[in-house]
Amino acid sequence: MLLTPHIAGASVQGHLALMEEVVEDIIRDLEEEKTTYEVSERMWELMA
Repeated sequence: MLLTPHIAGASVQGHLALMEEVVEDIIRDLEEEKTTYEVSERMWELMA
């Protein structure tokens, strides 16, 4: 599952920076590496 933050009102540069980080994390996950902002099952339970 891919979660991204709410980014209304962000600049073009902010959108690009976020998308770059998202793509890098997707690549990390595909290479079976730990993602930068991984959410554990326990964290998910607390946020739900």
